[in-house]
Amino acid sequence: MPFTRNVSTPRITTVATLVAATLMLGGCFSNPIDEVVDQIDEAVAGEAAAEAAADDEQADAIEVEVEDSDGEVGLTSGNTVPDGFPAEVPYIDGRIIVGQVAGTGDNKLWSLGIAVDDVEAAFAEQVELVRAEGFEPGLDSPDGLLKQFSKDGLALSVSASELADGQPMVMVQVQSTASDDGSSRPEDGANDADTDNADAVDGDIVCEDGDAAARAEIPNELAELSVPFYPCLVEMSAIPGSDPLFVGEYDTDHPSVLVEAEILLQFEGSDWEVTSRANEGDNTITQAEMPGYSLVVVVGPSRMPDAESSVHYTLRPQ
Repeated sequence: MPFTRNVSTPRITTVATLVAATLMLGGCFSNPIDEVVDQIDEAVAGEAAAEAAADDEQADAIEVEVEDSDGEVGLTSGNTVPDGFPAEVPYIDGRIIVGQVAGTGDNKLWSLGIAVDDVEAAFAEQVELVRAEGFEPGLDSPDGLLKQFSKDGLALSVSASELADGQPMVMVQVQSTASDDGSSRPEDGANDADTDNADAVDGDIVCEDGDAAARAEIPNELAELSVPFYPCLVEMSAIPGSDPLFVGEYDTDHPSVLVEAEILLQFEGSDWEVTSRANEGDNTITQAEMPGYSLVVVVGPSRMPDAESSVHYTLRPQ
């Protein structure tokens, strides 16, 4: 995949730290920028690290743009609040060590990592700030250190973790989904997105016009049970049966983090009960149940060179 690089190098907390801290909505989602990061040459990383050793107080941004046949996906990293970070999302005081925004157009993911001393106390404070702003709670992780929220077209997660160097951190990640009237929510300060070359599906996710002919309809076996289904998918295989009732694989050129976030939101609004979520390599595995049925949804990198992400469904009777 060809790419262009525009790097203002300078004094960064180190490229490795910033990249490692992209926690994909609290660590539950596949990293949409792994391929980008792999293509950043060692000279850039070395220069940034050298500057970081000299001065770790200020950081300019690194901007990486990956271009494919469908356009561009941008990533900007630094140690300040990322551009366009929604003003209605509060965050605790502290030293910002991760500030990233990934994606283009209406599909944006903002990540804000704040260094803390007492990670559990800071996590609890951040959660209370979010609740006080009226964000509705969603799923929690078993250890209690990842919480999902949503409000007015924003999907938000708060998580607690450590960087590779052992620095405790509270991460706030926000994805723009849709506004109350069903239209895509623009980032703060931005004009309404130009949708001449895209069409809205289900009022939130925007698919390119070029995908329309190949875009898959949700199979009857999944539709009848309100199984979460990302709208901009292309069918690779779909096999109905008795046990499993359905096995299917679908691809999309959208980043895994956006696919997973949308599927999570659909789970929250359905009758399915999520019983477990886990990461295996670059894949995120969600297991869910409802009376009479079990479901496994796997989101991860596509095996195809012209696609970004893959979604695999296995539906069984119980």
